[in-house]
Amino acid sequence: MAELPREIMDNIFSRLPVKLLLRFRCVSKLWCNIIDDPCLANMHRTQAGDEEPLVLLLLGFHDRIEMSSLYELEDNRGVLRPITSNKQPLLNLESKETENGIEQYYLQSFCKGLLCISSLSKVILSNPLRKESLILPPVTLEYKSMPNFESYGLGFDTSTNMYKAVHVFYKEIDFDTMRYKLGTRVYSLGSTSWREISSIPSYPIWKPIYVNEAIHWITDTRFEIDNLKGKIVSFDIGKEEFQLTPHPADIHIDSFHPCYLINLRGDLAIVESQSCSASVVIWVLKNWNTKQWVKEFSLYIAAPSMYLGNSYISSVCPSESGLIFKDGGTSTVAHYNLGSDEVEWYKICKLTGSKRMDLLQVFSFKGSLISLKSYGKLM
Repeated sequence: MAELPREIMDNIFSRLPVKLLLRFRCVSKLWCNIIDDPCLANMHRTQAGDEEPLVLLLLGFHDRIEMSSLYELEDNRGVLRPITSNKQPLLNLESKETENGIEQYYLQSFCKGLLCISSLSKVILSNPLRKESLILPPVTLEYKSMPNFESYGLGFDTSTNMYKAVHVFYKEIDFDTMRYKLGTRVYSLGSTSWREISSIPSYPIWKPIYVNEAIHWITDTRFEIDNLKGKIVSFDIGKEEFQLTPHPADIHIDSFHPCYLINLRGDLAIVESQSCSASVVIWVLKNWNTKQWVKEFSLYIAAPSMYLGNSYISSVCPSESGLIFKDGGTSTVAHYNLGSDEVEWYKICKLTGSKRMDLLQVFSFKGSLISLKSYGKLM
């Protein structure tokens, strides 16, 4: 195969799974150079659309060392177990003691093979399959910001083939009057700093998702203000402008009816749930131009008694055949097969030495060949 024309090798490699290609780097120097070529990464991003997503677990600080770790999960007889390579996770982030306590890392957003992870002191872009992580330039704020209320969205500008991170933050906030002033900064991968832009969201936002060349947020339900409820705020990656995307008229979004935005087979979708109910409704935005929403699924996610706890849905993400629901009260997840209408429940195996399993995030992820080495010094 080494003697095949380069165009044919690129065409073959661009259709193979990322994990397999990264293992192929060890075959020869030629294969390594081909797989590490940014041109192949761009080609793979456009041609490998059917690649099966991985299920990843971001676990908060554990053991005696304050460390956040990222693992791939696999099903082992009804138990989701972390896959380790030489007993090492995909990513380790050491937490340091700060004046506000132990530094914790949170998954903010992900897009086309990269993760955006933040803590109180830093923002990180990571390609976990390559085990490469890059600390982004620090953000200087003119006003005191609210770390727990900031949001980072990650998107991809197809017109320039460039990843962009969007930082929405509070310049000012008064919890007595609920008045606030927001700001927005954008970072383009490869640049040396963030730049503030004039476009800002109309409302406080959280939990971003990238779909159809835009980053979408639901308004922050921690603000109990009637005119904030049920809004979807979208950021056009190319134009770098915010706009409102109408939500389905028949849904009600507040702290008792939490909703989650997901990328469902390339379409923006809203997963509507209730805090004390196993009923879930999924709305899909079928026509972006007319903003036509369709109620596509009505599900019932009832946990068997052996899994019950202080049960509520804390996150939702797509899988190859359906949806994965994270139970916020226990270390369990449910997989709903949209084709067979079947639900399977899994316990997440407790890692050896881990004292806590509540500080975890479960999400699905499609890998990328992109290397972060050329964009700065890696962690």
